[in-house]
Amino acid sequence: MGSLLDADLVRGLSQPSAYPHPVDEVTTLQTHISRIFFAGDFVYKVKKPLDTGYLDFRSLEQRRHFCGEEVRLNRRLSPDVYLGVSLIYMVDGSFRVDGPDGPDGPNSMGEPVEYVVKMRRLPRNRSLELLAQSKALTGEQIGAVARAIAGFHS
Repeated sequence: MGSLLDADLVRGLSQPSAYPHPVDEVTTLQTHISRIFFAGDFVYKVKKPLDTGYLDFRSLEQRRHFCGEEVRLNRRLSPDVYLGVSLIYMVDGSFRVDGPDGPDGPNSMGEPVEYVVKMRRLPRNRSLELLAQSKALTGEQIGAVARAIAGFHS
């Protein structure tokens, strides 16, 4: 990939046809280290091929490794959200997530061109950010989140 996230890959993963499940529309979000694709009931996070000094995602192998680590670590708090690492293949000139046989089945697509973290899409209206903005979060809910995070870190 030539740029921080190859424009062809972004265009390709922005197409509903890139996914092996029903997708009406794909929306994206960009962070300093990732591009996130919201596609139907799932979310796919692609790590940008960069080196920040504290992380290095420049090689495909490093991105594969760190996708796996993100899933491994985050499943401890959200096992139903972090579903695994998906593979992206080039198929007949188009990018395809998981190819035609899925990530665990036999695949004749050759080598993956990228790896992504696959997550279950959560309802936007239930995010802590929106609940806080709308003053819908209770002190009890905030306390429960704080206790869960503190217990996890201890």
